[in-house]
Amino acid sequence: MNTPGKSTPALKPWRPASEAEATGTPALFLEWGRATGALPPAVDCPAALQTWRLADPAGCAEAAARFAGLRPTETVIGNLLRHDGARAALRMRDAAGAYQTLSFADLRRSLPGVVAAALAGLDWPALTQLALSHLLVADTRPDDVLHWMGPPDAAWPLGAWIVGACVVPGGPEVAGARVYHRAPEATQAARRT
Repeated sequence: MNTPGKSTPALKPWRPASEAEATGTPALFLEWGRATGALPPAVDCPAALQTWRLADPAGCAEAAARFAGLRPTETVIGNLLRHDGARAALRMRDAAGAYQTLSFADLRRSLPGVVAAALAGLDWPALTQLALSHLLVADTRPDDVLHWMGPPDAAWPLGAWIVGACVVPGGPEVAGARVYHRAPEATQAARRT
């Protein structure tokens, strides 16, 4: 029997169980979906989000791209390099072997050859999949430094620019940074190493 003024447990919306869960991108994505009506009604908790992501990867990726503020009318590079001009976007070795930090503004002026090659084949569907992977699988954050130890021509690490994170191909590793040798599996969350 329901008591007036009390909600039925089955009708209560999902609430994060911890601060880490509450501040994770999947929780923010769910709140955005609630506020905008952009998600299917059944996608109301992290488990349902993962079920939807696996059942409808294209639909979930489109929603992730909208959540990230990406625009299908913009170029792939325009979407990736839309953050603050002075913000560090890429740290890579120059011809002399020293590390050079490039901002989003620097990259808008000129892309290093390896970056241009990695982005050359990307289209809107691939960009939405990068948004899905970084936001809902890897939980990439704007203050992350992502060390990429995988193939130099891979597009996946550059998807971190969707949220404004910095990418460092190769080393050196920085304590607390996220290190990847390959893109995270679609069915498992990325690990911090």
